Amino acid sequence: MSRILNNTSLVIAIYNKPIYLGKVFDSLAKQICLPANVILADDGSSDADLDVLIDQYKKRLPVPLVRIWHEDKGWRKPLCVNKAVHHASDYIIFIDGDVIMHPRFIENHWKYKKTNTAIYGTTAMLSPEMTEKLLKIKPFEDAWIDKKYKRRNTLYLPFPVFKVSKEFAGRNFSLYKKDFVAANGYDNDLIGEVGWEDTDLSYRLTNNGVSIKRVFGRCLGKHLYHKLHSYSYARQIENERDKMLKERIETGFVYVKNGYHEALSQE
Repeated sequence: MSRILNNTSLVIAIYNKPIYLGKVFDSLAKQICLPANVILADDGSSDADLDVLIDQYKKRLPVPLVRIWHEDKGWRKPLCVNKAVHHASDYIIFIDGDVIMHPRFIENHWKYKKTNTAIYGTTAMLSPEMTEKLLKIKPFEDAWIDKKYKRRNTLYLPFPVFKVSKEFAGRNFSLYKKDFVAANGYDNDLIGEVGWEDTDLSYRLTNNGVSIKRVFGRCLGKHLYHKLHSYSYARQIENERDKMLKERIETGFVYVKNGYHEALSQE
C-alpha cells in the first residue's frame, strides 16, 4: 500500500482527452507515495467518457479525488488552476492531464520540497509514434527508459542533480501553497493562449524571493504527444503580451491584480 503524504496535494490540469487522463491515473495508482488529495482543474470538459473515468477513480483511489469544473469559454487554464489551488493542502505538486508520472514522482517532489523554492521536474516529450504505442499498452506496464526517449529525461539517477532555473513549465513543478498565494497565483487575464502563464508566474515568484530549482534524475514525467493549441489572438495582441511580460520581468513585478484571490469569487 502506498504511503499517504499529509498536507500534500496533486493538482492536475485537464480538458477532455479521457484516454490520456486514464494513463495519468494509471501512473498515479502505481505511486510509491500518494498525496493527501488529488484535485482536477477542469477547464470545461464535456466528454461523457471522462465523467465515467473520474467516477471510477474516485472509488479506486484511497485519497479524495476532487473535480473543480467551470464552463468552457475558451482556454482559461490559469483561472481554473487558481480555483483548484484553493482546495489544496500546504504543499502542491502540479502536472497536466497528459503527463505520466514515474512511480517515485510524488515521493521525490515531496522529498525535495523547501520553503521559498519551486521544484521543476524533468519531462520527456514523447513522439506521436511513442505516444500511440504507450496508449495501447494494457494493462499499464511501461518501461521507463527507452532508446527513443532522450535518455537524460528518463534516467532515474542514484542522486539528483539540481540547477538554478529562471522559469518552469506548469506540467511538472511543485511549491508551497503560501508562495503561490503570495504572488496571487496565475494571471486570470491570460486567456485564449497557451504558454505564457507559467513564464509570468515563474518570474513573479523569483521577484518575490522564490528560487526555482530544476532537478534531473528525479521527478520524472512523460508528456503524451498532442498537437499544439491554435492561438485565437492576432499577432498584434501577441506582441502586446510579449511587451507586457518583458516589462513585468524588467520592473520586478511580483503580484497580479486578477489572480488567485479574485478566482475564489468565481467558484
